[in-house]
Amino acid sequence: ISIIENNKIRVEIYPNPSSGELTIELDNYYDNLEVALKSISGQLISKQFYKNTRNINFEINQRSGLYIIEIKIESNLNSSLIQIVE
Repeated sequence: ISIIENNKIRVEIYPNPSSGELTIELDNYYDNLEVALKSISGQLISKQFYKNTRNINFEINQRSGLYIIEIKIESNLNSSLIQIVE
C-alpha cells in the first residue's frame, strides 16, 4: 500500500507490489483528476483524466519493474513509486 498525504489530500494506492491492477482511493470526490503513469526514468507512458470520482481502478499493462504514478488533483501533484511483478 502507498499512502500519500500532500496539502491535506490523502491518496492510497494498493496493492503495492502489484500484478498490474491497482486501486487508487482518494479521501474525497474531486472534479478534475489526472493520473499519469511514467517509467522510472520519467518517460510518460499514459495519462488518463477523471471527473467527480473518489475510487479508480487503474491497470498497468507493462513489464515487471518500477513505475511512477503521478496524481494531479487541482494544483496538487502527488507521486508514488509502484512495483509491477508478474
